[in-house]
Amino acid sequence: MLAGCSTAGKPGGTSLPDMDSAAAQTFVSRCSACHAVPHPGRHSYQGWLYLVPVMEQRMAERGMLPLTTEDREIILVYLQENAR
Repeated sequence: MLAGCSTAGKPGGTSLPDMDSAAAQTFVSRCSACHAVPHPGRHSYQGWLYLVPVMEQRMAERGMLPLTTEDREIILVYLQENAR
């Protein structure tokens, strides 16, 4: 269910949609801090709406800086535009 073990989206892995966009770069930089970046099409947007708060909780448990409101919104819009 969670994407923590995938290598998709890592440099050299499966390419991501609109990879040169600021939104894709935000998605990659924030998500790759903990795990390989999953392809946005791996889940529906509803699935991402469930998973993003789960990942934010894991970030808090690890003592990582939380997503800013702006980064969270950028990531969610990117996922909405590219979800399955």
